[in-house]
Amino acid sequence: KSAEVLDQRGQEISVEHYKELKSKLPQAEILWDVPFQGSTKPHDTATLTITGLTEADIAMLRYFPNLKTVDASKCSDYAMLHTLQEQYPGLQVNYQVSLGNKSVDTDVTELVLNNGDFDFDTLLENLRYLPRLETILLPKTDLTFEQMDTISMEHTGISLDFTVEVLGQEYPSYTDSLDLSNVTSEDLETVIA
Repeated sequence: KSAEVLDQRGQEISVEHYKELKSKLPQAEILWDVPFQGSTKPHDTATLTITGLTEADIAMLRYFPNLKTVDASKCSDYAMLHTLQEQYPGLQVNYQVSLGNKSVDTDVTELVLNNGDFDFDTLLENLRYLPRLETILLPKTDLTFEQMDTISMEHTGISLDFTVEVLGQEYPSYTDSLDLSNVTSEDLETVIA
């Protein structure tokens, strides 16, 4: 009962067994292998690699007191990764968010997206997992104005900078004046559009 350390490593013990031991020996450090995602990991593990994540997995992380980093580069369950970061704010979780054909770090603040880098539906869904993103630059984009309006309405904290082509010339979307002195009546409908 006065033991300072109890070594249970190499034995398959359950969380319930660990809790029972801890209740009987509250002062003792218990060295054990934590059951995690179908295998066991030493309780003093500092880095874990995951490919998937569940609520139960997130709950099990409390049994790794020395855990500093989770490598989630092969995990695409962004909602669960977001939950993980909320529950363990001091934990470094390394992963990228896919936007279709391009993946980006979660701490990105400005993003340049060329045609082919993204799929609209994936972009619209996964922008929520980029909490620091402030600006998306869309040079020569194929997105329609309706699609850009949808992005702006669903992600109000993100500004969109794009270019508009008028009679072969490209202008940034924030342009406040145009010289249309050379526009012919045949070009008028195109220019208005």
